[in-house]
Amino acid sequence: MYLAPAARLMYRYTASTGLADALPRRTSAMPTATVTSDLTIADINYRSISSAGNDFRTLNLDRAELGAAVSEALALSSTRAHRLVRGMIATAADIDQTADEMTALVEWSARAGADERSVVIDAMRTSGGDVLLIDRLARLPRTEARPFMAEFLASGGRKLDIANWLAAVGSVFREHGTPDPGVSGGVIDWVVDTAEDAVDALGEAVESVVDALVAAGESIADVISEIIRFTDEQMANLVEALIQAGQTIGDLIVDAVEAGIAIVTKTVRALIDLGRTVAEVIGTVLTEVAGVIIDTINALRSIGESFIDIIEAAATLVASAFSQVVQALLDIGRSVVAILGDALAAAASILASTVQALLDIGRSIATLITDVLTGRASLLDALTQALRDIGQSVVTLLDEAVTAVTGAVRSIAASLARIGTTIVDLAEWAASAAIEFSRQVIAALVDVGNTVVDLVTSLAQRALRVMTAVVDGLYAIGQTFAGLVADLAGIARDLLSKFLEAAFALGTTIIEFVGATVATTYDLAKDLIEAALDAGAALADLLIEAATGTYFVLRRMVFGVLDAVGLGEVMRWALGQLEAGVTAVFREVVLALRFAGQQLTAVLDWAEDQTAQAFDAVVDAWESVGEDLVDLYDWASSLALDQALAVWERIGAATMRLHNSVSYILNYLENDFLPGARRFVRGLMAAGYVLADLMARVLSRSVEFVADVVNELLELGVTVADLLVDVATDPGSAMDRLLEGLIAAGQTWTAIMTAAEAAGDDIAAEVVLSAGRLEGPLREMLDAAWEISGGLLGLVIAQLLNSLATYRPLTAAEKTEATRVFADSIDLDLVSISQESLDNTIIFEVQALFQRLGGDAANARAFVTGTLINMKAGEGITIETLIHELTHVWQNFETGPMYLVEAIHAQSTPDSYNYGYTDADNGEGAQAELIAANGDFEAFNREQQGDMMEHYYRREFVELIDATEWEPYVEVVRAA
Repeated sequence: MYLAPAARLMYRYTASTGLADALPRRTSAMPTATVTSDLTIADINYRSISSAGNDFRTLNLDRAELGAAVSEALALSSTRAHRLVRGMIATAADIDQTADEMTALVEWSARAGADERSVVIDAMRTSGGDVLLIDRLARLPRTEARPFMAEFLASGGRKLDIANWLAAVGSVFREHGTPDPGVSGGVIDWVVDTAEDAVDALGEAVESVVDALVAAGESIADVISEIIRFTDEQMANLVEALIQAGQTIGDLIVDAVEAGIAIVTKTVRALIDLGRTVAEVIGTVLTEVAGVIIDTINALRSIGESFIDIIEAAATLVASAFSQVVQALLDIGRSVVAILGDALAAAASILASTVQALLDIGRSIATLITDVLTGRASLLDALTQALRDIGQSVVTLLDEAVTAVTGAVRSIAASLARIGTTIVDLAEWAASAAIEFSRQVIAALVDVGNTVVDLVTSLAQRALRVMTAVVDGLYAIGQTFAGLVADLAGIARDLLSKFLEAAFALGTTIIEFVGATVATTYDLAKDLIEAALDAGAALADLLIEAATGTYFVLRRMVFGVLDAVGLGEVMRWALGQLEAGVTAVFREVVLALRFAGQQLTAVLDWAEDQTAQAFDAVVDAWESVGEDLVDLYDWASSLALDQALAVWERIGAATMRLHNSVSYILNYLENDFLPGARRFVRGLMAAGYVLADLMARVLSRSVEFVADVVNELLELGVTVADLLVDVATDPGSAMDRLLEGLIAAGQTWTAIMTAAEAAGDDIAAEVVLSAGRLEGPLREMLDAAWEISGGLLGLVIAQLLNSLATYRPLTAAEKTEATRVFADSIDLDLVSISQESLDNTIIFEVQALFQRLGGDAANARAFVTGTLINMKAGEGITIETLIHELTHVWQNFETGPMYLVEAIHAQSTPDSYNYGYTDADNGEGAQAELIAANGDFEAFNREQQGDMMEHYYRREFVELIDATEWEPYVEVVRAA
């Protein structure tokens, strides 16, 4: 028969008290029902329970006569009555007879009086029949059950037995199954069997027990406080029984709170196991006893429900209940940002509900914005969308942002733009806002990718104040009038006019306008002049500031225009020709400038502020007119640092596109202008240069140079893992130099080893070997590996130690002895023993790591990495020590490198090796602990497991003493 877990636990209880062994069978000395006797109750031999029981059986009394018999014995003395009842139990043929007779006595004593009840209660409890007593009590009318329960508890009856009975009947409610024969004790088998025959009546029995318990001055909380060791299955059965008795979810959790947080967790887990949803549990608690919602949430977390699960479930409740859950999450220390993140992870719609709930419980939009911006800015767009979804207007959000954290207006405006708010709506608000916030909105519009053309085009039909606000905002973020004019090339004349009107309103002068105009192409200059006139500029003013010339041939044009409008106009025009496909013109202009007495560095000065195409064209022309490229590089290096760096970035891009020598330029930069290396690399990579090719040309250079290049690559989005993978194709010195460069670049070993782990074991192994060669960073690498993960630490240590040269296989004798313990659970051919001096850097650093982590590696006999046993130099290894260390090899095969971390952790605990013994040589004294663990090898830490196997070997094969308690654990190892 199948027996529910609750019933099995109850069996363990009854078996421990003796009743289960006594009830199911009759001894050969017991009289049968056919025996007759002239004895009376007074004549029974009361000297022992057995004699009283045997004499009683000779009377051959009917069930209805049992109460009278006990009453007669009680009249003689309470001791005789007590022995008579115990004698009945001891001589019953089976559990059915015991149950039938005790039922009769319970029913009789319930009506007879306190003395009679006391005799029955004491006799049944003394015989181990507490659970049967509760079961029979449950069948009494409630008026009779109440005093019976009070006296049961007063006599020392355990509430744990009540819980066990409730769990047993709860299993019937849940399963309606039949217990497996031989698995449970006689009493519990009988309780469950009879309960299943009358499930309908079982609910009344549970209600009767609960009623009697309460009437006795106890509570459900008192009962469930006793079940801390219940399994999840037993707890579910108990909860099912209490629900059948009329307890609600709220009642159960309130009682559990009174019993302690561990019981709350068990109760909530039971409710979930019984099919209650998270939403149902939370909703019921809020409806019935909202004051325990925090305990409920903590319990849900303890049983594995995530905050995401909880908030997702709570979102299905009514809004007021959901708000209570959100408040509870805040009360337990969950931040607003974390709650919003949980909600977003659940669903966007839940995020909107969560935001509404936060507003409902008193959070303002401004505080929500501040929380997100200071805690998790990546949530901002989701928050903004949620606020819009619940009906908050653009104006409201921006107004609230004004009172939030500094810079919030810019962030919210950018977020609004990203989720689809129009430029018009944002600019309209900006036009009416204080200038500080107006500028933030315009900056935000640019941040999200809107160009000047986008802004001007979108606002063409708006009032001048809106366009003026936009232009002012562009100025505030560093845009110049000339830059804006250049950006607006090609837009319609009326739009350009609108822009100029706003610019003039902000104070742009005619001089500024003409300066910008003469710096543009002829076409744009024409458009600008026409638009300026439309915007109210005087033609005479424009003519005073501008001059024009005519050109008959290219060279004469250059000569003539150069004095009138300067080099910039000439070069812009020349660039326009280049863009039109007339490539020879650009070279001819450069030559003409030389003939005109211009230094070509002036051309470079111009090109430095132009497009990449213009700069490439100048560099290309530079060579074609006979100039040395070294002069170009010297010019770039002579500029002010910010300018020089920008130019070197362009040189990098041009070098790639023009197929110039990268190695030549790297040599120049390393020797003559190291600050330009990073920006050169940036331009080179932006133009599509292959990372592996770059690293091949860089890693032969100085560590400082490598560090600069690495820093730049990391800023460009190249990861440390990318670099490791590229260099791993050419390991050795290249990997060594890369690691030196990464460290010089400020990368921590934690970052490097995290990247190595992500790149794969092969790459990580190369990094470990390289660090071993460098020696210096070994300690930092080991600490980083420990910090990242136990698996990585195991790989690192194994790789380092496997690189050691002095190791040997096991001898034939060692294998023979090992097989006596481990059988074939370890491939002994894979095991080696390494003996290295502590002066060896690798060994020293590994042992130092073990000490830092709390172990005793420096004084250890040996330690194991994978299949390699590492010994101190000059020390041999005894067979007992070998058996201990082979246990770690076995652990490696079973759990992988994590065993090493667990072993280190074990060394740092107070009883790192001692699993209960008093004799460290053979484990004597640990028998009780071994029996208590019942063969569970994992109940002991990694070092204790090693000592257990070592002690088994010594007892079994050296000292030849009893090793029975160790054998179940040896079998676990052998069976793996």
